[in-house]
Amino acid sequence: SLKDADHCVAQIQELAVPKRAAYGSLFGATFLWSSRATLFLCHPDLDFLVHDNKFWVCTTGWQEDMGEEEFLNLMNQLGFFPLCAIRHHILIDSSSAFFVQFEGMERTKRAMSRLRKLKWRWRIKREVPFFAYPRRIDVHREDEDSYADE
Repeated sequence: SLKDADHCVAQIQELAVPKRAAYGSLFGATFLWSSRATLFLCHPDLDFLVHDNKFWVCTTGWQEDMGEEEFLNLMNQLGFFPLCAIRHHILIDSSSAFFVQFEGMERTKRAMSRLRKLKWRWRIKREVPFFAYPRRIDVHREDEDSYADE
């Protein structure tokens, strides 16, 4: 339902606010909604893609007909050097998203900062999600005794 979806978004998107006078009326507040764009993707092919590996980055807004090999060549030209890329078609805006895996956390963080710079250089609006650090969300219903994914 809509209420359950709002509750899930609230749990995922809450950020702690430090207790500092610089935050004015928020002084002493516990949580604040983040102003960052959040991207939620739900597809059976993506359920176990990232699994327990923390070295993935998701980037969106690429051309619909761009393939994985073409994307990897572009990333290598830009100096990213990922291990692999998995393409996911976004139906709403007819574009492609790519889940890109890197060698370690250092390269993953470097890729995130470089994608942030590319977003600024290419003048992509702040509200448009261009890259994200993917997290797998495991949702269980109260009436379930056993879970199909475990």
